[in-house]
Formats: sequence, C-alpha cells, structure tokens
Amino acid sequence: MIYFGLIDFVSIVLPLGDSSGMIYQEFNEALLEAIDYAFSSLGESCRRALYFHLETTCRLPRRQIPERLEEFDEALETIFKSGAAFLEKLILRKLCEMLRVRAVEDDALDFVESISVIRSVSSSGVALVPGFSEVASTAKKTMG
Repeated sequence: MIYFGLIDFVSIVLPLGDSSGMIYQEFNEALLEAIDYAFSSLGESCRRALYFHLETTCRLPRRQIPERLEEFDEALETIFKSGAAFLEKLILRKLCEMLRVRAVEDDALDFVESISVIRSVSSSGVALVPGFSEVASTAKKTMG
C-alpha cells in the first residue's frame, strides 16, 4: 500500500489557528476529490456508474464515504476484486499530492489504515508534521 513520507523533512504545513473541525472537513473534501480523480481515470460514465452503484446497492452516498471507509473499501473489493488495489493506490497518490505528502510503497498498512494515518496527521493541528517513521509508529500505537 502507499504511505506517507516527507518532502524535505516537512510533509504538511497546516495554517496555525484552524479549528480541528475545519481541518477535518477539508480533509474529507480532499479525500472525495481524490476518489473522484481515481474514478474518473476509468472514464466519466464509469465514475457516475460507480457512485450510482455505491449509493443504490451499497447504500453508501458519496458524501458519507469519508466516515464509512471500511464499507467503501469492501465495496471496491466486491466490485473490482484484486483490481481495487489499483484504484486505492490512485486515491492515495492523489491525496498525497493534494496534501503535499510524498507517497512511499509499503505493505505495512492497508487502504483504510493509510487514510487513517494521513487523517490523524492532517487533523492534529500541528504546524509541522514529524518524520514519517514517527507518525507511523505513533499511529500504530494509537490504533492497536
């Protein structure tokens, strides 16, 4: 899976003074944009069909995806089988690009855990994010 490394020892610079709710909402919007990008790579009609299928069959409207990532991941795996990994990597790469975080290939975390790590980093409210190994070890301690 894809993980988050540093660009010149700084992965994200968050504006000081932002409320965590606003950062959380901005992260969700960035995640949805990254999903749109990945789905659009299959063509506009496929993107629309995927969202329609997620909403009607899986009862997962687009706006709820950030809060229901496990269900989203399961739906992708049901629809695409092993091909879901391609879309997940595309989503993570685009999200990393949008948040100015360098993507690094690694199999330690799955898609949902990867999103959780970057979400916690972006909502922490710190001005500078520590090195990736520190973030990953902190995330693993808090998650497990």
